Amino acid sequence: MNNKEWFQQAKFGMMVHWGLYSLPAGEWKEQRMPFIGEWAQSYFRIKNKEYNKLAGAFNPVLFDAEEWVKLAIESGMQYMVVTSKHHDGFAMFHSRVDQFNIYDATLCDIVQYSQTTMMRLLYSQYSMNIIMDEVMGISYKINQNS
Repeated sequence: MNNKEWFQQAKFGMMVHWGLYSLPAGEWKEQRMPFIGEWAQSYFRIKNKEYNKLAGAFNPVLFDAEEWVKLAIESGMQYMVVTSKHHDGFAMFHSRVDQFNIYDATLCDIVQYSQTTMMRLLYSQYSMNIIMDEVMGISYKINQNS
């Protein structure tokens, strides 16, 4: 069975979608976003230098990969999808290419912990990256009416 066939047969899984953007949780300097907080950096136009300071405070000490996987298995799930790198550029794994990652900030590696489990793991990574905003002058405008 190929991957596509397996995925269609599996049907039920968990999407683990969290990262550095969880800290501001849609709020910045006493302002609240009218929708989901994962785009806070873009919505509030937070400069990378300021936003990147959040990495020092992001320390998921209560994260327990085994507990999450156990819950998924007990619920009948066949897989988990981990967002390993979000559009803000913060990676949930150790990288020798870029120090803007959970390991360099906290010595924790979510992806590495997750790989020790008995669950089939899939990884997603955003191709659009806000870091390029300041480097290339690109701006991601969010529809504030959604």
